[in-house]
Amino acid sequence: MSAFGDYILRPRIANVTVKAALKDTMPRNDPKENNVQKYFFALAFSCVMVAGLSTQGEEFSKPRKYEHTTYLTGGVSETDSAAIRKRGPDYGLQLFFSVDHKPTAAGEVKVKILNQAQETVIDAVADGPLFFVKVDGGRYTVILDRGGDIQEKTFDLIGRRFGQFSFDWAAKTN
Repeated sequence: MSAFGDYILRPRIANVTVKAALKDTMPRNDPKENNVQKYFFALAFSCVMVAGLSTQGEEFSKPRKYEHTTYLTGGVSETDSAAIRKRGPDYGLQLFFSVDHKPTAAGEVKVKILNQAQETVIDAVADGPLFFVKVDGGRYTVILDRGGDIQEKTFDLIGRRFGQFSFDWAAKTN
């Protein structure tokens, strides 16, 4: 036989030997083993799904910047709202928006915040009923515009870790 033929024959012999060795270790059709395998597969699948859902809300609530000021906005879904609220203590000014005491739809409220020197700290549009801003202690004027209905309030955050303030509008009738 040629050297080439011997080369091809040897892996086949080795392959048959490996198959025979594995035959003794291959799982049998034991119903208990199948149930355990199904359980672990279901558990692994569930963990992957939960991990995906838990990060989904954070995808919407990533910190944003306006010049030198960091803020979070959103909270339309429960997942997003929970993710923003979890980060809340890091944000000194926390604004909550509602219409007839229900959270507003995304993108309805224009937010402008001025510091004590009347310099603009933030000028943005809210993506939901929550708008959290990283600010230091001080006095801030918040100007909100929801379709021409303007609310303006001044807040003093001196000596506070953070302040939570709610704004409510009456529903518009067409």
